[in-house]
Amino acid sequence: MPNNDTANELLCNKLEEYQNKLLSLSKKNRCIRLGRLYKKHSFDLSELSKIGKEKIINDIMQQLFSPRKKPVRIILDSDNSNEAIRIRNNLQTLSRNIKQLEDETGSQYCYLGFPFLEGHINENDYIRGPILLFPISFVRKQSPKSGWYIEFLDQPPSYNRSLFKLLEINGNYQMPSDFESDLEELFESEYVETEFLVNLVKLLEKFELPLDTQNISQQIVPSNIENYTFTTQLESMTSREIESLSRQPLRVCNYKIAGSFPQGESAIYADYDDLIYEMSNGETNA
Repeated sequence: MPNNDTANELLCNKLEEYQNKLLSLSKKNRCIRLGRLYKKHSFDLSELSKIGKEKIINDIMQQLFSPRKKPVRIILDSDNSNEAIRIRNNLQTLSRNIKQLEDETGSQYCYLGFPFLEGHINENDYIRGPILLFPISFVRKQSPKSGWYIEFLDQPPSYNRSLFKLLEINGNYQMPSDFESDLEELFESEYVETEFLVNLVKLLEKFELPLDTQNISQQIVPSNIENYTFTTQLESMTSREIESLSRQPLRVCNYKIAGSFPQGESAIYADYDDLIYEMSNGETNA
């Protein structure tokens, strides 16, 4: 019979296997490979630049890094332009779908995903997923000016567990033991966006990820952008187009995608964390 240490190790491995299933580490997971944007799942903030609302993107990002966050109005009901109508329809569809998911599960589903990690982690696995997830909600208000607003929840941002677990399992990149504490320290300060991104990239370098740093400043924010936050539009790709790509370098990209990024049942996932910790430290025996 295996001794307690061996039995605990075997059980920890089995618990981690079950825990990973909560994250759904497949190519269909939007948290890992966001190929195409659908109205019921996502809203690309770069859409606001199409109607001359770059300042709204800037306001959203300022609030994101502010210790006292205030709602930001995205679009007025009084704007009857074709683009504005399309954006309102997108937000209405997205909001309705997320509310249904959250009512059914009791879990947080709506986040602003920013920035993204994009590229191949090996010969076969292409990723394009948010590095960080900021809890938000979309609300339609009637006053003082009726329209759609983005609200920032009183919860800390988190890293994308699905993406980082895939990096570990398929890419053999190990998360440093101090990564979570370093992230917490990163969020304790107030930043402008470019400063935050530079510090985040430094943090990611601890993973020894083969990041394409040659043009990283241009990937994050071009030098000619000074007054407004720079946002890259996410170009849709089909599964066939992704599979036909030659190996792409890993890079940090300034996509800002709001929407549904499921992270598994968070309470159950945390329970697994606690149980695995207890087993690995001998506090509970198999």
